[in-house]
Amino acid sequence: MVSLASQFGRPQGFVGQVVGALMARTNRELNAWTVGLLEVAPGDRFLEIGFGPGVGVELVCRRTGAAVVTGVDHSEVMVQRASGRPTGC
Repeated sequence: MVSLASQFGRPQGFVGQVVGALMARTNRELNAWTVGLLEVAPGDRFLEIGFGPGVGVELVCRRTGAAVVTGVDHSEVMVQRASGRPTGC
């Protein structure tokens, strides 16, 4: 059995989906603050390693529209969750 704490490091299965939704909601403000500090502009390239539910990637895309945004995450659940976000990129 996978522990709940480990789900925050590499979400898996149904519990991972729940943890991903929780991370998206509770980390949104921090993601928005971070994206604001980065000052990403159209034409920039942006890489997020460990993007989780994809909130940061979504915010960068919405902010710039034309930036090249790439991400990598080792949790298939998070890749699926982030892939479902509207990005505008």
